[in-house]
Amino acid sequence: MTPSTSPASSLADTGSHEGHGDKTVILSREFAYHGLHAYGTSIAGLDFNRAGYGTESLVPETARVSTYDIDAVERTVHEIGADRIAAIVAEPIQGTGGVITPAPGYLEGLQRICRENDILLIIDEVITGFGRTGHMFATERYGLEPDLITFAKGVTSGYAPLGGVLVAPHIWQPFYRDSAQTPMFRHGATYSGHATACAVALRNLDILDEEKLVPRVGELEQLLVRELDALAGHEAVVETRVAGLLGGVGLVDEVSAEAVTDELVEHGFVTRPLRGNTVQISPPFITTDDELRQLVAAIGTVLDARAAR
Repeated sequence: MTPSTSPASSLADTGSHEGHGDKTVILSREFAYHGLHAYGTSIAGLDFNRAGYGTESLVPETARVSTYDIDAVERTVHEIGADRIAAIVAEPIQGTGGVITPAPGYLEGLQRICRENDILLIIDEVITGFGRTGHMFATERYGLEPDLITFAKGVTSGYAPLGGVLVAPHIWQPFYRDSAQTPMFRHGATYSGHATACAVALRNLDILDEEKLVPRVGELEQLLVRELDALAGHEAVVETRVAGLLGGVGLVDEVSAEAVTDELVEHGFVTRPLRGNTVQISPPFITTDDELRQLVAAIGTVLDARAAR
């Protein structure tokens, strides 16, 4: 896919300090979700989040790459030109896109492509960060060493709004050089460093450690895999996907994920319908074994009832 050719001067001006002034294109994956602000919308891989703005991309010079095929990603990089690409942004597990777990070797392939072509690797861990995959970050689970990691939500367990970016030294150091040529990164938000949100985050991180909740997620993952494997044989289920305490149940077209999630509320469980007619399972880390079994059983009960109609 060819990106728009409008200049992104601010990126170019900053990149020129490191000799990469022509690297202004940002790549992201099909079905990706990175928020609904102007930049997140521009790198979204979900068409319904890009529509209606009167332009293909609110921020210029973005393009999408394959979510599954690393060879196709490499071809896109070659077509656009590695000398023009600044970064590849990727969720290690796509959440809103349908709980899409990475194909074997895919994430490692993205990292290799970035390293070989001097492209930054940005991993979006808003969904996966702070224990959701059985590791503090999914980058640990998949053996990645990205240049930047974005995070939010899980850092406060959702009790207060807070997000941030982990930045590798070779990215932030140029902004702190003692020189008149040091570039300025003009960025800020009204509630940056909000004391209450930060206090909530620190306490939440303590609780994750004190109650050993991250290893607990690893235990619950094995149970979730077994329960969903049993559900996978249902006539209404296309496939099931699990990574940590994050699961997806893909349904046949004749059974609406929206309708199933509505009915699950009546059984006492909150789930979410996603792209690909998928029911997302994302329980809290304090979920018991029995509660997890009951949740999957409730999905089966709802599917049985719909099949009998």
